[in-house]
Amino acid sequence: MSTSDPQAPAVAVLPVTAAAAARAEAIAERLGVACLDPEQADAPDELLLVRVDNRIELRPPCSWGLPDFHIDYLSGALGHRLRQGVHAAPMLARACGVRGRSCPHILDLTAGLGRDGMLLASLGCQVTLVERQPLVGLLLEDALLRAAQALPWVRERVELIVTDALESSDLPVCEVAYLDPMFPARDKTAQVKKEMQLFHRLVGRDSDSDRLLERARGLAHQRIVVKRPRKAPFLANRPPSGSITGKTTRYDIYPVT
Repeated sequence: MSTSDPQAPAVAVLPVTAAAAARAEAIAERLGVACLDPEQADAPDELLLVRVDNRIELRPPCSWGLPDFHIDYLSGALGHRLRQGVHAAPMLARACGVRGRSCPHILDLTAGLGRDGMLLASLGCQVTLVERQPLVGLLLEDALLRAAQALPWVRERVELIVTDALESSDLPVCEVAYLDPMFPARDKTAQVKKEMQLFHRLVGRDSDSDRLLERARGLAHQRIVVKRPRKAPFLANRPPSGSITGKTTRYDIYPVT
């Protein structure tokens, strides 16, 4: 995901219970932001990172008109798919070369909400999630900790690295590099999910996503998989060797030679 939008409001951490206060202060220190008193919860111009007893969530400024948000891997359709395992994501699995007992190590260089990475891990893959936006990284870390309490394989198969994939020299070599760059809405009237509206406001655009394709070539030794909207142009205008296309999504495959 891209770096933070310079126009985004200031961020602060808010504990909503006494039990959450110590952890909230530790989070604020880690991010280098203020830790507010619960009485300041209605501050209208700040993006609040709220620590409640069982999770961390984002509370957008009132002017954004967006709901509070946290990452959750255990409820709803995603939770059901993660428990399904092998039947969870056939197009994604096929694109990444997951077949039977063949479960490659996946390096997800644009982790975002971590959903595709978690689906691949549910199939048996070792998955390294890479996310450069610190707030998103914190939400991912929190969600993975909660998920591991119900899904033991999370702790065994999923690793999170909060760093810039374009700048870091410490990323692991993998069999498959996976890219899902944030793609802008096609027009101003397009209906975008509320959570993605929040992420667009938080992290801006992936203006350097083309460079990730070249970076991935130095990390993967089998293939690179790029997830795109079905009719979107190829990343970096480079045609893949093949694509797997669904109704709304396309997976472009680039063998590494």
